[in-house]
Amino acid sequence: LSSFVTSQELHATMDVSDFLAPVDDNFLCTICQSVMVSPSACSQGHQFCRECIETRLQETPTCPERCGDLAIGSLTTVRSVENLINKLQVRCCHADLADGPSPGPQNFRCRSRAHLASSKGAKAGCEWVGSVQERVTHLQVECTYSEAACSCAGCDAKVLRFELAEHEASCEHREVSCEKCDERLKAWEMSDHLQVECLMVEFDCPQGCGATVLRRDLGEHEKECANVVVSCSFAEHGCSVREKRKKISQHEEEAAVAHSRLAARRAGRERERNAMLEKEVAELKQTLAQKETELTQVVVQRTSEVRKLEEELEESKRRVATLDQQLAASLQAKERVGKSYGEASVTWEIEDFTEKAKKKALFKSKVFHVQTKAGAYHLRLTGQFYRKAGSTRRGYVGLFVRHDSAHGGSANFPVSLEGTELTVAKGARKTTKKFGQGEQLERDTGWGWGSMLSTDKLPGLRWTDEDEEEEAEEGEEPEYDVTDLLEDDTLTVKGTIRVTPPKEIDI
Repeated sequence: LSSFVTSQELHATMDVSDFLAPVDDNFLCTICQSVMVSPSACSQGHQFCRECIETRLQETPTCPERCGDLAIGSLTTVRSVENLINKLQVRCCHADLADGPSPGPQNFRCRSRAHLASSKGAKAGCEWVGSVQERVTHLQVECTYSEAACSCAGCDAKVLRFELAEHEASCEHREVSCEKCDERLKAWEMSDHLQVECLMVEFDCPQGCGATVLRRDLGEHEKECANVVVSCSFAEHGCSVREKRKKISQHEEEAAVAHSRLAARRAGRERERNAMLEKEVAELKQTLAQKETELTQVVVQRTSEVRKLEEELEESKRRVATLDQQLAASLQAKERVGKSYGEASVTWEIEDFTEKAKKKALFKSKVFHVQTKAGAYHLRLTGQFYRKAGSTRRGYVGLFVRHDSAHGGSANFPVSLEGTELTVAKGARKTTKKFGQGEQLERDTGWGWGSMLSTDKLPGLRWTDEDEEEEAEEGEEPEYDVTDLLEDDTLTVKGTIRVTPPKEIDI
């Protein structure tokens, strides 16, 4: 519950007559002669209520005790005196109402007591006793003789707290439910709601048929009401009679001959209209046929134009393709000029190759470290034997370059392997593979060839007891036999791994 105890009204309740014991003169304000509220002092120690001295200084900027000029900013709050005053025992300012309003300038006290004296159910007054500090809370929250605001939205009424429940029970701004439709609305809106809006209100049919209907059903009722004025069913044929629904059937029976004549005339007019429409349709069809002929000619002409444009487009595409090739070559040249790569020479001896080939096991080299401007890349070579489908002897050795992230290194991917060259050699015999443009390596992936070398006639390498031979397909390029490159069952791989980190190319 809201209370209306302003600072001015609280100041007016500090009359010495409300205190249980005589009040020390040092606690009195020399301006209002009441017990001080928020004691404030000048530099000479003269004390006043904060509100009293500020109001006085706005009119006359001198100390009331004639000690000289005084400004509001130079005032100091006397906390020690304020604490002592807050502990003094005092009655509620609404006590002893039977004595009527107390004299003096305490407007709040006079207004409260006069209000209480005229209120129904007013008692002798509030019997509360406590400290000055506690009285503020008492007046704002507890005292049934203090004013409080109505809680109903839109109501500005202020009543005594003990009258609040009675006021709110009859307040015009309280929310109530319609007894007909249960809609929630303000009490003052209920009369108009029932008279105009509520769909569940019953009333007599406004056409005087004697029926009682709900407002929501009025529209449906009017479709059946015997007293509603309706048009004759032959109105579309020209009958202008309008009569109550209960009499319209009698009219239609009595005017059957006249209605027949009206219908006949209407039918004649419709036939004439249909003839005109048929003529218009025929003319439109003729016009449409002419337009179709003209359109066909236009289509033929446009088709020829489209064909010509398509030929021009194809020629333009060929020119664009040529320009794209030139641009790609330019970009490649520019990339080569600005390329920053790293290289590492590798030598890998694969021992016990025959046994590993038979097991088709994956064999891996040690890790090679390639240093670039973008950081180091840790790579290794891997190989594996693959059997050619349907052959008991023929197969291939695959050779791959693979990134190994377990050793850390640069995070820039993908990297180009262009320029990497791997060779398997024995004396003057060798086979070499070189990585070209566009062959890139992602993190933890490999790139290479599954058929680096053939393994025909490898000693002791047979898949079955049958010695089947396959002839090379027509046009198939011959491959080196890996057995020609073995030294003491050891296959040696040599070469250079080149790594080019990714970078943006400015055009």
